[in-house]
Amino acid sequence: MAVWLIDQTHLLSQALGFRRAIQSWVYELLEQMPPGEDREKLLISLADVYIAEGRPGAAIRLYRQALASAEDREDWHTCGAISHQLGLALRDAGDYPAACAAYRARLRYERRGRKLLTGRLSSLSELVRLMIIEGREDSLARARAHAARLVRIARAYYDRCEADASAIEKRAVAGRVYLLGQALDLQRMIEKETGNWPAVLRICEEQCELLTRHPGDTSLSATVPNRAIALMNLGRLDEAEQALFAYLQACREHQQPLHEATALSELAHVTYMRGDPARAAQFEINVLDIRYRFAALSGAAISHQNLGGYYLAMNRLGDTLRDGACAALIYIHLGQPRYLNTVVTSLCGLLSRLPVGDRQTHWPTATDLFTAYPRLEEVLAARGVDGAQAQGVLDRLWERVAGEGGDRG
Repeated sequence: MAVWLIDQTHLLSQALGFRRAIQSWVYELLEQMPPGEDREKLLISLADVYIAEGRPGAAIRLYRQALASAEDREDWHTCGAISHQLGLALRDAGDYPAACAAYRARLRYERRGRKLLTGRLSSLSELVRLMIIEGREDSLARARAHAARLVRIARAYYDRCEADASAIEKRAVAGRVYLLGQALDLQRMIEKETGNWPAVLRICEEQCELLTRHPGDTSLSATVPNRAIALMNLGRLDEAEQALFAYLQACREHQQPLHEATALSELAHVTYMRGDPARAAQFEINVLDIRYRFAALSGAAISHQNLGGYYLAMNRLGDTLRDGACAALIYIHLGQPRYLNTVVTSLCGLLSRLPVGDRQTHWPTATDLFTAYPRLEEVLAARGVDGAQAQGVLDRLWERVAGEGGDRG
């Protein structure tokens, strides 16, 4: 009951603006509760609130407290579930070695608790994703071996279930189509990371066959745009464009705006590769509008980065700096240091094109950002970030960019 109350009061506090008071009340409640399953649920519920607010660092400590309590009770199923959530929080905080350790721990807990095959596959999938994010040659080699094993197991399970419905695990945590599709997608991600585009296309074709057999399965929704990306990188732009326009039409017919945004973004890439950055920017502006409308901030940051690239191709350096600053502001708010570092490196390169004395003059202000993108101001305000706070973040970002660039103007 207490967990349900936290969920409901969190929603209410967001609407009425007294979130901190609610969180203080929850902490008082935690102090009064004895160790056990109910206290663990309360800790997890509060941690989930912090995750929803984009504060993974605050959530990590709570997940670890809940995990220690579940270990004391030797509840291995709960330990596995908490380790998964802890891994996600650590990943969002940019601590990839610790996130990998959390997923490995989940696999150990699930073996002790004799977890279902479908659950173990999900855990291993997250571990492989983190190895891909790390990007080191040894990590990718291990990821490739794990992914190949995942595909073999998932395909065998899929084939068994297709032949005999009784083979489907009772209380399965994931369906056979999802497991096979995700296992193939991990292989695709690894080959994409290494630039093996013929292999990427081959995997996408297999996913498309799976989508043909199961047309309503939403877990395969990215199959068509992923195939188009492979075609683009193989120089088959006409095929990629044709596939994307067909996918865009289907998304609009089924009223799937976020998938529509994905299609438009890839069409922008095709258009850019054809040598038309102005039209590519128009596609991406439409993408950005959709993503802000649905408060999809991570996607909006990517759109700002894409727009910056298109503007740079048009020699619009001021607009490029502005959109880079928008992306950085979002990544700072979301606590995503890995992506922020990429943007900072790009901003340093952009500023180096300017005379030293002109660099700070060209650095955008929060007013510049919000004038160009009013929806950014609205979304941040809804999350408790006003103009003055945003300007403070941009000032600190300037100090970092100028410092890494070797001077402060």
